[in-house]
Amino acid sequence: MRELTDLTMICADTTRSRAYLQNLVRAGLRPARVLAMTRPDADLPGQARDLLPVAPGIAEHDDLWRMAHFDPNTKLADDLNAIGAPVDWLVETDINDPAVVDALSSAPGGVALYSGFGGQILRDNVLNVGKRILHVHGGYLPTFRGSTTNYYSLLAEGTLGASAIFMTAEIDAGPILMRRKFSAPPDKTCMDHLHDSAARAVVLLDTLSAWIETGEWPVVHPGPDEVARTYYVIHPALKHVAIYT
Repeated sequence: MRELTDLTMICADTTRSRAYLQNLVRAGLRPARVLAMTRPDADLPGQARDLLPVAPGIAEHDDLWRMAHFDPNTKLADDLNAIGAPVDWLVETDINDPAVVDALSSAPGGVALYSGFGGQILRDNVLNVGKRILHVHGGYLPTFRGSTTNYYSLLAEGTLGASAIFMTAEIDAGPILMRRKFSAPPDKTCMDHLHDSAARAVVLLDTLSAWIETGEWPVVHPGPDEVARTYYVIHPALKHVAIYT
């Protein structure tokens, strides 16, 4: 297992964190330290309270799932044990909590991989902690900024995407390090917990691989015709159309 000495991971008890951790283990990579935000009685975005079904043979018919499959039903502690990095368990679940910011400030490395609970906006106390915050957005930037953007891209062009950025105060507007588009999965009913997380995991591994190979973080320069547009939480009726058409 190769230790990424300049990288700390801050994660929450979500399916996205499971996708990241399991795919990092498969790639033989681990962060220098993990800060794990979890609280058993919390009910926060991104958590899967019930077991998620994964259809037998899904990888045979689903290119994205074949690239970054993971078990969404594991215990987070087991995935952290598998990766083998030192772990600080934090009872706080808000990335902006002063205790989380203090832990992040003293963590090793100059970059923090963020995999927190959905919907939280990083405030200045986190963004100015002295580390670059690496985040993989669930959408193809800069065209699809904001929330639930992969449903909008499914409606607009039949694709979903993911983009690695260093976070800034403006939402989804930091420098783009890596991005990819994927064809719509055959079964879109588990987009939130399976395919969105898998797409982000693919882009995360691509980004880290480029950094390891060159010693520099990659950068993407969008073309002049790529117009940034911000989206908001999709209406349930439109989400239904995106999933079932």
